[in-house]
Amino acid sequence: MAGRQSVTIIGGKKNLFGPQIEALRRSKGLTQAQVIAQLGLNVPRWDLSEDTYAHIEKGRRMLTDSELVAILHVFGVGLEVLKMPTRKKVQRLRSK
Repeated sequence: MAGRQSVTIIGGKKNLFGPQIEALRRSKGLTQAQVIAQLGLNVPRWDLSEDTYAHIEKGRRMLTDSELVAILHVFGVGLEVLKMPTRKKVQRLRSK
C-alpha cells in the first residue's frame, strides 16, 4: 500500500529513546507540560497533547527524526547525548 510505513516494534516499544528523553527532561527540572509548551512555540502546527508526549517518553509512540531533534532542542542538547541501545539490549527486548 503506497504511503504506509512499516513500524518495527521491539519489546513493545515503538521508540527506544523514550526513557532517555524522560531522563533528560527530569534532569532539566521540566514538567511534561513545560516541554509541550516549548514545542508549541518552536514547532508550528505540532499540536502535542500531554497523553501523546507521555507515550513518547514511554516508548509507545514512534518519533520522526525532526520530532526527536525538536524535543532535544527544548533541552538544549543534540543527538550526540543519546545512547544507541546495544545489540544485546535489542536482542533482550525482542525476546520479550
